[in-house]
Amino acid sequence: MVSIYPGEWQAIVEHLHSEGAKRAEANGESPLAAFRFDTGAITEELAAMEAVRSHYIVPLSVGMSEDIEADLALARQRMNEAGFPSFMEELQNQLDGLAGMK
Repeated sequence: MVSIYPGEWQAIVEHLHSEGAKRAEANGESPLAAFRFDTGAITEELAAMEAVRSHYIVPLSVGMSEDIEADLALARQRMNEAGFPSFMEELQNQLDGLAGMK
């Protein structure tokens, strides 16, 4: 078992690479390997979501918050307002289409 200590990052990375390769070989190619997400139908949502990411999520991810729970709730609300549900719906539709082709 690999420890999770900052001084042992190299061992952790090597472990992940070796285990990842073993699992990939055992499981074969991912059914999503050829998937390419066509974002043409949701360009406005993506732009709005990027604005939310840079304004709300990036500060949270680096610990710039007085009240993390409230700020996280606000980030989720803003992300939904920006079109995250439409993004997820489009992604699911395309994945369903891929599954139907296989």
